[in-house]
Amino acid sequence: MPAYHSAMKSLESLDKKDIQEAKSFTKPPALVEVVLKAVCLLLGKKETWDDAKKVMGDMGFLQSLKSYDKDSLASNQKLTAKLQTYISRDDFNAESVSRVSKAATSLCMWVIAMDVYGRVARGIEPKKAKLAEAEKMLADAEHQLAAKKAVLKEVEDRVEGLRAKLSQAKQKAQQLEKDMEIATIKLGRAEKLLAGLGNEAVRWKAASEQLEQNLKDIVGNVVLGGGFVAYLGPFTADFREKLTEKWIQECLGEEVQLAVDSRWSCDAVLGDPA
Repeated sequence: MPAYHSAMKSLESLDKKDIQEAKSFTKPPALVEVVLKAVCLLLGKKETWDDAKKVMGDMGFLQSLKSYDKDSLASNQKLTAKLQTYISRDDFNAESVSRVSKAATSLCMWVIAMDVYGRVARGIEPKKAKLAEAEKMLADAEHQLAAKKAVLKEVEDRVEGLRAKLSQAKQKAQQLEKDMEIATIKLGRAEKLLAGLGNEAVRWKAASEQLEQNLKDIVGNVVLGGGFVAYLGPFTADFREKLTEKWIQECLGEEVQLAVDSRWSCDAVLGDPA
C-alpha cells in the first residue's frame, strides 16, 4: 500500500528534534493540534493537547506508531467513524500541514495511511472470510478425497486379491478338468477290464467247478477206462455203449458208491486232451 509505505518512510525521517519542536508549542497551530488529537485517538489516549504532549514525550512514541496494530482498524468501526471527524477536514493533508510543522506532516501522513489501511482492510475482511471459508471447504474436500482415495485403494487391493484368487481358481478348475478327463478315461478302461474280468470269472468259476468235479470222478473214470480197454475191445460199439452205461450205474449205486462222470466216454477219459 503506497500511502502506508510513504508514511513509514516519513516517520523514519523524523528525529527527536522534530518531535521536540512539535511538543514545544504552548498554544499549537490549529492544524497541528488537530493532527495530534487524531494520533491520540488512534493510540487510545484522550484527545487533548496536554495528552498529545505526553504521548510525544514517551521515548517509544515513534516505535508505537511503526508497530501500530493497523489490522484492528478493520473491525473497530466506532474508532474509524470518529477518526473521520479529523480526516474529513479539507486541510487534513500533508501539503497543508507541511506549512506549519514537519513533525505534524509525518504524523498526518501516518493518520491518513492508517485510515486508508482500515478502510481497505474492512473491504477485504469479507473476502478474507470467504477465502478462509473456501480454504476450509478445500481442506475438508481434500480430507474427504484422501479418505475416499484410501477406501478406493483398499477396494482396489481387495479386487486385485480377488483377481489373483480367481486366476488360481481357474487354473485349479482347468487342472481338475484335465484330471477328470484322465480319470474318465481310466474309469472307462477299468470298466472294460472289469467287464472282461467278469466274463473270465464266470469261465474260471465254471472251469474250477468242472475241475473239482473231475477230481472227484477221476478214480471212477480211470476204473471204467481200464475195464473198457481190458474187456470191451472185441465187442461192437452198441454193446460197448450199453455195457459202459451199466458200469456207470453200478459205480454210482449204493453198493459201490464210486464217483464217476455220468457222461463218461472212452474218448473223453483216454483220448488226447489236446
